[in-house]
Amino acid sequence: KIPTCCDTTIDSFIDDSDYKKAVELAPSEIATWYKTQADYIERVRKTWIEKAKHEAPYDIFISYKDSDVENGIERTEDSYNALELYNHLARQGYNVFYSRESLRGKIGEKYEPYIYHALQTAKVMIVYCSSVDYVNSTWVKNEWHRYIKQISRGEKREGSLLCICDGFSPNELPTILSSKQCLDGKSKKLYIDIDEY
Repeated sequence: KIPTCCDTTIDSFIDDSDYKKAVELAPSEIATWYKTQADYIERVRKTWIEKAKHEAPYDIFISYKDSDVENGIERTEDSYNALELYNHLARQGYNVFYSRESLRGKIGEKYEPYIYHALQTAKVMIVYCSSVDYVNSTWVKNEWHRYIKQISRGEKREGSLLCICDGFSPNELPTILSSKQCLDGKSKKLYIDIDEY
């Protein structure tokens, strides 16, 4: 068995009761391997937390599909539309996480600590998508899924996740997202609705 992490928290993995039970029940050789892996996870967690200390908290996190390599699209239309949204919100004084801008200058570094920090500190998440495939793509789904878990744990306010569906019905979204506030990305008053939200 290989231990896998689908979520990172500020809490130590080594202190997790499920991890401790797995180590207790595993044969000694496997338990040793588990401990080695847990030590690595712990070092990564501490590195992420240390990097996050130097970043300002975010008000809003924009999640979107930036590129579609499978279909030969270097930069999606969603990326451009999310940039317009980013500029609109930034002009109003919000500190907005939009990966193309927020990760600029961090070339050569691992992006995960910065994305993790943005997800942890943002008070609102906006998922911008022009297709169900995009909203279910690996990175986008990872981001909104983590945010929803934070809502369910009471770490984020209920109603703080907003979906913008550009060209398709919110009914096509995964059930957990379609139950959230959704706006029409084609609406002429989209930004007015976002500001009111």
